[in-house]
Amino acid sequence: MKRIIIAFSFVLISSTIYSQAGQHTGFFSDVHDSLLFDGTVNNSYLAKNECGCTIKIVRQQGMIYATSCEKVIYETCGVYDTDYVKTKGLVPSYVTEILDGDTIKTGDFAGHQVDLKLNDGKTIHMGQNSSIMIGKDHCKNPMDMVLHYGLVYLDLTGGDKNKTISIKTERGVVVNRGTRFTIETIKEGDQYIDIVRVYEGSVSFKQNNDAYTKTLNSKDTQMKQITEDYQSGKISLEEYAKKMGEIQQVISDSAPGGVTVNEGYESRMAGTNKPTEPVPFDVNDDPGLKK
Repeated sequence: MKRIIIAFSFVLISSTIYSQAGQHTGFFSDVHDSLLFDGTVNNSYLAKNECGCTIKIVRQQGMIYATSCEKVIYETCGVYDTDYVKTKGLVPSYVTEILDGDTIKTGDFAGHQVDLKLNDGKTIHMGQNSSIMIGKDHCKNPMDMVLHYGLVYLDLTGGDKNKTISIKTERGVVVNRGTRFTIETIKEGDQYIDIVRVYEGSVSFKQNNDAYTKTLNSKDTQMKQITEDYQSGKISLEEYAKKMGEIQQVISDSAPGGVTVNEGYESRMAGTNKPTEPVPFDVNDDPGLKK
């Protein structure tokens, strides 16, 4: 009975810590926070649950914001037990592994960066003020990644080179196998631009279907309204045909387009435009050669 009471008290204290921790603010100030974490640091008690699929931190410079999992051994009435504490927030320098399925961010300060290694040897370098999310259980599922903003350098030549990997942004998707390339999201004026540069192999760079789906839904609503206006006599047959033609043209123009980007070439995608035709760039600027 004494052991049960002590154990219950431990859980109660952990819950209290969890509630208090959520009141602290994070260290990042970025307009993209609505897409990511809410800026808080939260601890959750995972009783007797292992950490699962982890990502190794090879090199950390500056601040990193991610979710880590720590194995904790404690004693209750002379009996030792093991639990796991999952922590979301600033990653201490002594932590060597973080979890997938959650956002990973680097600090918005010069030189803040991190090198990550996946379970099969593939590596990812994140530059200053970058944010990604690697898909949950990447150890056993096809690896996918979302780039929210910033620059990532991917060396996917390790492990299974035939394993298809996709990296998605708000605008585009890069699909590749066993390649080395960078993908960067920057803001120019009032629009965001994705830039893909290939240092080894080739990748497929195309618009993602999300934007196209939104266009279809929007235009479908417009076509229904135009049809109703025609049937009720509000517009003539000529007006009906003209408006329908204009909508069909918009749908056709916004259909997802893509290009193949080979070694030594780059392509860009601005706003809702299709990727540009690849052009050569200086491959001597390979980030992997500067490490």
